[in-house]
Amino acid sequence: MLCRQYSMQVNHKRVHRLMREMGLLVKTPHRGASRTKWSGRIPVSRSNEHFQCDMTKIWCGKDGWGYLFAVIDAYDREIDFQLGCKVQT
Repeated sequence: MLCRQYSMQVNHKRVHRLMREMGLLVKTPHRGASRTKWSGRIPVSRSNEHFQCDMTKIWCGKDGWGYLFAVIDAYDREIDFQLGCKVQT
């Protein structure tokens, strides 16, 4: 607007600084997702009762993408993994 009316070039950073110094800036409300927080601890009393899993995609060079699946037993922390070329459900 200053450029059109007064033929002045003004950087947006300068305008922001001046507005901040004059107290003309308004804080916008932050609208984050409300998530319930919980500790994530599930009581496990024996092996093979509760598992946690993860999958990640790994670049395998000329073969393309490979998928690494890892499963951990929550009781004794035993880890098993599988590397595959396809994601099959």
